[in-house]
Amino acid sequence: MPVRNFFISNKKTKKMSDETDYEALEKSVKYIPWIGKKAEWYTWHKTFLVRAMIRGYHGVLVGLEAIPTDGMAKKLATLTDMTSNQEKQYNNYKMNTRAYADLLQCCTQDIVSFGIVDTAKDKDLMNGNTTLAWK
Repeated sequence: MPVRNFFISNKKTKKMSDETDYEALEKSVKYIPWIGKKAEWYTWHKTFLVRAMIRGYHGVLVGLEAIPTDGMAKKLATLTDMTSNQEKQYNNYKMNTRAYADLLQCCTQDIVSFGIVDTAKDKDLMNGNTTLAWK
């Protein structure tokens, strides 16, 4: 079997090129649970940062990349021909969504942490602000 093939849970074989890389990655995601123990924070924190680097949202997570507002992202989504800067802004918005979802799903075993991440929203990012949650 070629290296680019992989098995999907229903045991059909597909080539990676048949799906976007992100769709394939989502099928193999394993969340790193945060259970709220202070002694385990450093290891979990570093592990999540590495995950963020691999998945492409590290800059958004730690605040190095600006995240456009919901309104701006909605406008960008309607454009048929984006400049490289507009593509980067729209990508940052999508990365924020992915990072927020990953972070929230990692915190389901600790109600306090889940609450902190769940409420990390503002008027500009109503579905979640990853940078705010990570602080």
